[in-house]
This record gives sequence, C-alpha cells and structure tokens, in this order.
Amino acid sequence: MGRRIGLFGGAFDPFHIGHLSVIRSVMASNIVDECWVIPTYSAPHRDMAFYPYRHRKIMAELAVRDISGVSVSNIEAHLPQPSYTWRTLEHFKSGEPDSTYFLCLGEDSLTTFHQWVRADYILELCTLLVSERPGYDPSAVQSNILEKAIFLEHTPIEVSSSEIRRRVQNRNPDPDVLPQAVYEYLLSSR
Repeated sequence: MGRRIGLFGGAFDPFHIGHLSVIRSVMASNIVDECWVIPTYSAPHRDMAFYPYRHRKIMAELAVRDISGVSVSNIEAHLPQPSYTWRTLEHFKSGEPDSTYFLCLGEDSLTTFHQWVRADYILELCTLLVSERPGYDPSAVQSNILEKAIFLEHTPIEVSSSEIRRRVQNRNPDPDVLPQAVYEYLLSSR
C-alpha cells in the first residue's frame, strides 16, 4: 500500500496565511499522510509572476518548514513548460504508482475545473480535496467532477494576493496576512 499524498499547487505569489490555512486543513483531515506544496514554475493561464520562481519556492519552504508531513517540491521547474497539472500528476504517478494522490484546491478552482487542460485525465489520476472559498457554490459543478471531490472541513481566510503585492511594491507589507518567516523574508529581500 502506497502513501496518501496531497498535492497543493499554485503560484504562491507570495505565499500567505490563506495558503497556510488550506495546508493545515488538509493535514487535519487525516485523509493524507503528507502534503507536497508545488510552486508553479510557469502557469499557462497567468502572465509573469510578480516574484521569480526561486523566491516563491523559498517563501513556500519558509512558511511550511515547521509543519510535520508538509514539504515543498520543485518538480515543475524540471518538467516541460508551461506547467500543467496533468503533467505533474502523471510524473508523480509514474514514480510512485502505488501511492494515492489528492489534488488540493479551492472551490473557486473547482467551479472552473472542467476548463482545465485534460481535466478528465486529472480525475483518473487523483481525487480532489476541496477547501471552501467565500462566494462560490459547488452546486453548478459537473457531476463527474463532484463524484471525485472530497470537501474539507475548512474555515476560509479571505486574503488578496494582488493586495499583498501592491503593499509590497509600496514597501509596506502587511504582517497580519503573511506567515512570519515570509514577512521577514520579504523585508530582507527588498
């Protein structure tokens, strides 16, 4: 029997307390044995990231370093670009075929999941672990997607990555929305 692994991907631009909250809910669920945080190297649906990949990876490592069972993977820096979820899952599944994979995402992503590249194939490779996000209603999600979704007990934290970036540009990052180590990193890397 393989491991039960949660995969939590995203730009993490920057890594904030909302991300940390999802990870804590994933680990508290006891559905997974461990969670791999996967900073996206080059997202197909986004323009350039505010922070280069190296900085986003460091921030993720700093944020999760004291959480048992959670680690950061740099796999998307080594796979063909742009970074597609199906490709990342396929890579992990080929390396550990006996492990069970859970893709961690928010309800906002669940409502657009049917538009993801190779969405049906992703559902063959994993189960979705879904965190609540304010203002999203999963009732409109296609039934084949909902059948592969587990909804976590999770209290969402409303945080705006764009607002964080704006404040960082103004040299005034908000320590209340960033993990302490990430806040200190942003201050020291000005």
